[in-house]
Amino acid sequence: KIKKGDSEITTQDWESNEQITIKLNAKFSPQQNVKYYFDKAKSEKIEFEKSKQIYEESLNYYNKLKSAQLELEQECTEDKMKEIKKNLNIKRNQKMIDDKKEKLPFRHFLIQNKYHFYIGKDSKSNDQLTTKFAKQNDYWFHARSVAGSHGVLRIDNTKEAIPKNILEKAASITAFYSKAKSSKLASVTYTLKKYVVKNSRHEPGQVTVLKEKVLLVKPEIPTDCEFIED
Repeated sequence: KIKKGDSEITTQDWESNEQITIKLNAKFSPQQNVKYYFDKAKSEKIEFEKSKQIYEESLNYYNKLKSAQLELEQECTEDKMKEIKKNLNIKRNQKMIDDKKEKLPFRHFLIQNKYHFYIGKDSKSNDQLTTKFAKQNDYWFHARSVAGSHGVLRIDNTKEAIPKNILEKAASITAFYSKAKSSKLASVTYTLKKYVVKNSRHEPGQVTVLKEKVLLVKPEIPTDCEFIED
């Protein structure tokens, strides 16, 4: 049984029946530790299914290419090449490859293996992040009274109450990417994106915040925040 303050637990692997030791976060309650590993397993399962699908699609396309190679070895004419190009849908597949190569112009973090947080790199990407990428019910962040990056915490389920510690972690990352980076503590504004507006007089990255709350946090990248290479 997990108790608060435990840093690990030894249990039986239900597949191999062997004894295994699982690391725990001593600061978490038993319920939070269980939820963390449940969410992690769920996320890894989703990633596995995605990888499996990509593998199957790639294998199918590879087999088509091998078949096309054999056809061209037997009959290498212009008409045959046009036919194969049409069958392989090369233009569409090339577009898919190009789209995948296109990276988001902002940094991407995964907080506690569940919450996606994005932060701008410069005024142009701040502008794109806030005005084009962010949804109305996403949380928006900015270090208070200093220059810095815009931050957006993606909210997929608007009925879910976001834990305060998640908001604080997002605020810490925001403060880290601001002029307050070297401060022991920094004030960070946060609000829903729908309360952040931009008008024609604003320069790129400039906005007006209609309603806000403030968090006092340490500027840092928390240990359970993973940088994602998009």
